[in-house]
Amino acid sequence: TKVKQAVTKDSPLKILGYDAAGVVISVGDQTSLFKVGDEVFYAGDMTRDGSNATHQLVDERLVGRKPSSLSYGQAAALPLTSVTAWESLFDRLKITKTDRDKTLLLIVLLVVWALWRSNSLNKWLVLTLLPQLPVLNLATGVNKWVLMW
Repeated sequence: TKVKQAVTKDSPLKILGYDAAGVVISVGDQTSLFKVGDEVFYAGDMTRDGSNATHQLVDERLVGRKPSSLSYGQAAALPLTSVTAWESLFDRLKITKTDRDKTLLLIVLLVVWALWRSNSLNKWLVLTLLPQLPVLNLATGVNKWVLMW
């Protein structure tokens, strides 16, 4: 991981972990978005101890309310893959709501789990936010190709 690459023999110990979900147990005086007891999920901050810790201090701007339909594990799987999906579509490919003459071909190698999750989120983002765009989803396993709509 990126954190591990920066470690030297003189580095202080660091608790790893990034994406997480949990329950707010305390808030600071300037916190306005959340209260004690709120169920949340978030992408961690690389400058602080990670989500493998028993408790984590997180900037509220990095936190979202955990959807009630998701388990904590499912919610914790969303932050990094969601950001990856969003950035690939809207920052890299520059897809906009005014695009009508494009067809998206989403290709994924099914044996790489993180890519598959990100690709699923790509498809969901396009179908939800840009329903006017046709989407072809091409998936491959070992020597198998499948075209999905």
